[in-house]
Amino acid sequence: MRKGGRFLRLISLVTAAAALVMLAAALYRGRSTVRTDAVLAVTVTESVQVTGYFIRDERLLTAPCSVVLPLLREGEKVSAGERMAIGTEQSDLQAAAEELSDLRQRADALEQALRTPKEACAARIRGLLRQLAAGPPAAAGDTALLQALILRASLEDAEASRLLSDLRQQAEELTASLSGIPLIAPQAGWFSSCADGYESILTPKDIPLLKDPSLLPAAPVPKQAWGRLILSGTWYLAAMLPPEQLPEAGAEVTMTLSDGASFSMRVFRAERESGLLVLSCGSGLEKIAPLRSAFCTLTVSSREGLQFPAAALCTEESGQTFVYVAEGALARRKQVTVLQCGEDGCIAAAEERGTDSLCAGDAVLTGNDLYDGKVVYP
Repeated sequence: MRKGGRFLRLISLVTAAAALVMLAAALYRGRSTVRTDAVLAVTVTESVQVTGYFIRDERLLTAPCSVVLPLLREGEKVSAGERMAIGTEQSDLQAAAEELSDLRQRADALEQALRTPKEACAARIRGLLRQLAAGPPAAAGDTALLQALILRASLEDAEASRLLSDLRQQAEELTASLSGIPLIAPQAGWFSSCADGYESILTPKDIPLLKDPSLLPAAPVPKQAWGRLILSGTWYLAAMLPPEQLPEAGAEVTMTLSDGASFSMRVFRAERESGLLVLSCGSGLEKIAPLRSAFCTLTVSSREGLQFPAAALCTEESGQTFVYVAEGALARRKQVTVLQCGEDGCIAAAEERGTDSLCAGDAVLTGNDLYDGKVVYP
């Protein structure tokens, strides 16, 4: 009996040891096949890139002079009766006027470039190159801005600032050396030295009948024209979009130019049949005064989301989507509403479902045979 009892106890110990080994192996396999990743908070935007056309209440400026030398910067506000430029019949001053215009344009562009962080210069340079290659007429200062951004990227801040001071000083000295007939502002507004023939074509009163702005021909520009005066601080941007991408009337849209300038605008008109979109804005006119068209990005919606690896997403036969997250040593199922999936993973809507809500910072699980309550030891 003693030998038999010892034998049975030995068998029991061996069986228990084998069971423990099998349990440990199962737990190890479960642990080794489960991966954890942190859920990230992200902002999801819906945007589209378009060529937009600027619409403003404008007055063409003319002068009975062969040479006009503007004294104001692009977009500078002017009062009625204020001197805007110097006019002369002396043809020998034409070269001086062109030199002064070039100095001011280079100085303005360099000043704008200096407001750009060095690490952002490459992106802005690429954006300007795309705009110049897109086809619509580029703004007069685009080439100068491109050169200024290249200088900004290659020079130290102090050296670029000294160059800007030198350009401003040269412009002031050249202005002081010139004389002629003062050209006075007929009324208050914002000045631009550009005149393109659209001053009487793309106007706010024409917006109700506007179709495709890119098809409108410009009016002839008089030889005496030397600029325009923008009479209202409210301006518009017209563009053509696929009808399904048009935002609703009254919706807020963010418009961003290739140079990084951003404007909060409101949908003024949206034509579903033609795809015409007209946006309105009441600020920032000085930044777009010389522009008639521009390649820009329209952000039509923005919402918060949660990003996680696509492999962590599970789908039921009913179409319901969910993920498993680690809570202590257990896997817990959490329902999600997927906004989009791509190379960077999936993005789900940030929703409030109490303790069942997926949250930023959760450890989402990827693995085989996961179920709610499974021991995973992440």
